[in-house]
Formats: sequence, structure tokens, C-alpha cells
Amino acid sequence: MSLQKCQFLLAQPNVSGFWPEAVACHFNPEQLALNKSNSWNDREGSNALPQLTFGGEGRRTLSMTLYFDTYEQRPSPNDVTDVRTITDKLLKLTQPPPTQSDNKSDYRPPHVAFQWGTFRWPAQDTDRSARAVIESLNQRFTLFAESGKPARAEISITLKQVDLPTGGQNPTSRAHGARRMRVVQPGDTIDLLAAQELGQPNAWRRLAQANDLDDPRRLRPGQVLFIPAER
Repeated sequence: MSLQKCQFLLAQPNVSGFWPEAVACHFNPEQLALNKSNSWNDREGSNALPQLTFGGEGRRTLSMTLYFDTYEQRPSPNDVTDVRTITDKLLKLTQPPPTQSDNKSDYRPPHVAFQWGTFRWPAQDTDRSARAVIESLNQRFTLFAESGKPARAEISITLKQVDLPTGGQNPTSRAHGARRMRVVQPGDTIDLLAAQELGQPNAWRRLAQANDLDDPRRLRPGQVLFIPAER
């Protein structure tokens, strides 16, 4: 069995076509670091020591260091491909697309997922989320050609999961067999709601069809969407 390379996948519809659908890594990471923290608060009581009360869950993060190298694959000693032609694709996943939309929620970096063979993060069953955002990306160039082109890069990257909501479970029988409804919150997008309510970001077309949305990219906070029944 051949060695499988890890990659970063776009986990939402690429409506603008601005982002790459996938970015493959040159080398697999040596380590993956998963982090999860919760909030606990001191509560004054009758005891000598204050009691801890649960303040809420924190999102999980995934961190790793990646290496990209074009020097070893150069076609000739004096011809080196700039390593940024590869790493800039990863950098693009941290950038909002150019947009003329009046909806500020359209102007944000994309949701992504990390996949390495059968390992995918975040995972719906364990993380309660099917996607993440790139929270930080630090790039360091470690080898240059005589022309000054960077040929080797080390990238430290951290992803943060997108959590599932707890609301939006009211039953209804409207809109093409919908069972419940969801009130749009600031920052919600059609593909995000499809992943949260239907389990797949690509199910956004079903959600749009169930609500007769002319432009699914323009959701308004306070707008009520009817969730179609699961198939």
C-alpha cells in the first residue's frame, strides 16, 4: 500500500471559486496535537474553599508542523520552483474571498477539514462538528536558491473546530416535509447550517430548495428556515 499524503480539504461549497478544493502536503507531519479546554469558575459558598462551577465548553484545536520542499524536485541545478506556489494555496484558506455582498457573514475565510488516509478532523461523531477554521498559520523559509527563491518552508498551523448549536429543534410540517425550523444567527451560512442540521455541508441545496431561496448566500439574521426531513 502506497504512502498516503495528508491534505486540507475545503468543507463548504466553493461558490466564489476563490479557494482551492484541496491542498496536499509534501510530507506528513511527525506529530498531531489535539487540545480541548473547558471554562470553570469559582463560586463562593459556605465551605472554606470555593466550589467550581462549569462555565462552558471550549472548542477543540488541532496543531501540527508541516514541511514543503521544491529544491529536491528541481528540474536542473539552476532551476528551482518557488515553494510559495504550493504554500500560498494553504495561505489562501485563511483569507476571505473578494465579494460584493452586503452580507458581512459572506466575507470570512472558509471552513476546512484535515484528512490523512482514514483519519479526518474534525469528526462529526467525536467532535460534534464536521469542519474547522484555520486559526493561525506561521511560515518560515529555511532554504533558498541562488536567485533568492525560497525552496523549503516550515509551516506551523492550528485549526479550530466549528461547534454545533443546541437550538433549532422545533417541529413543523411546513416546506416540503420539513420537521423543524432554525432561526438564522449572525455569521450563519447555508452550508454551515446544512452541515449542522443535515450532517453534510453539500446538503445545502436541499435546505435551499426546502425554503425556496433565490440566493442561498444571502441569509438574514432572524430569518426562519425550515429543515427538511432526513432521507
